[in-house]
Amino acid sequence: MEERRRLIFNPTAEEAIRQNNVNYQPSKILAQFEKDVALLMPFVDTSLDDRREDTVVWSDSPTIDWQIYGKRERWDDPKRLFHSRLTSVEVEKALSKRELPHWMTIEYLPKVVCNPEEFDESYKVCKSLWSSSGRGVMIDKDGKESEARRRFVKKLIETDRYAIQEIFMQRLVELAFLFYIGKDGEVIYLGRNHYKSAENGAFGVEMIGTDPMEEYVRVLGDKWESSVCSQFFIVLKDVLADKGYRGYVGIDSMLYVGKDGNPHLRSCVEVNLRMTMGNINLGIRKMFPEGVEAEWSIVVKNKVEIPKQSLKKALEERKGSFLIAEGEVFAAIGRFL
Repeated sequence: MEERRRLIFNPTAEEAIRQNNVNYQPSKILAQFEKDVALLMPFVDTSLDDRREDTVVWSDSPTIDWQIYGKRERWDDPKRLFHSRLTSVEVEKALSKRELPHWMTIEYLPKVVCNPEEFDESYKVCKSLWSSSGRGVMIDKDGKESEARRRFVKKLIETDRYAIQEIFMQRLVELAFLFYIGKDGEVIYLGRNHYKSAENGAFGVEMIGTDPMEEYVRVLGDKWESSVCSQFFIVLKDVLADKGYRGYVGIDSMLYVGKDGNPHLRSCVEVNLRMTMGNINLGIRKMFPEGVEAEWSIVVKNKVEIPKQSLKKALEERKGSFLIAEGEVFAAIGRFL
């Protein structure tokens, strides 16, 4: 990371895009979250970021355009929708048209709903167009909240014109593939990240040194990761790079139980046109020796005990809990497994 660069951590950017407001201000608690968690930004490797000379931004938004470039223009609809979950749907559709390994074949495509009458009760996961850290997602895995889902979708259509519905899948592993698209349009693979999200889809726990995919190699094959990335290189160029997008791309994926009862990879659950916590975790992971397993999360300080042991000290002993960063309200803490 270049010393002269200013780092801007704005995880609420998607709400700024949804509101299309150059003067968007997050709530007090979210503003404090941004301030506290910004302490983790130095872990992100920004050496490939060639979009700006003096600033690295977590996510573009109308507010960022105003703060950095002095542009007070609202984003037009195509640009706003490009930075929404509609692009996730487009990436998955593009993948579905390709010849994929049998364990990567797309069994269920999401539905984009623009009329309440199109609500499909069999699709038990409902999503808004814009969200971050799992906000804007309703998961009804048992199918007992059909009317609540219907109201949720109707409200989203009223506010955003669209809602997205997906088939609920029994997940086995959560993972993400992280990329960067440079100014020349080259798609660069940054690495794979593993995490555990909360039941509602919100940000949960980042994993270090653990590879839960190892036990599924017998089904997927030794070269499964390169097989997935080779497909992404083509699709991300077509759907993102060729349409002018430059910057970070995080693709949330999941290994789930397929129709045949075997492990199946849904390679594109969601596309994030920004950095993600995975980019931070890639940097933190570099500090850990190979074979050491740990996990970390962001917590509210008054709800948990904050470890006194620093990450540096903890790495010397390789045991116990450790503190990665501490702000006024939030802290990033971890523990060895």
